Amino acid sequence: MFAGVDGAVAMLSRLVVHPSMRNQGLSRALDRARMDAAADREYKNLCVVSSDERRISTLRKAGFEVLRSGARADHGIPVSALFREVKVA
Repeated sequence: MFAGVDGAVAMLSRLVVHPSMRNQGLSRALDRARMDAAADREYKNLCVVSSDERRISTLRKAGFEVLRSGARADHGIPVSALFREVKVA
C-alpha cells in the first residue's frame, strides 16, 4: 500500500473536537491515546488522511510527515496523507 513502508499500517480515522472544547489539548491527547493503542497492537506505522489545515498542522507537530497531497477525484477538495512510524514509549 505504501512504497518503502515495512510492517502493518494503522489508519487513524477522522478526529473532531467540538468548537467549544478546542484549544485545550484534547486533539493531542486523543491522538496520543490512539498512537499508544497502535503501538500496543504492534502496528509499525500510522497513516491519517485529512483536508483540514489545522489538523494537518497538529499532526505534523506530532511527528507525522506529509506523504502525499492532492485533490480528491470525486469532489476536488485538497487532501493530504500523513504518515509516521509508531514509537513505543
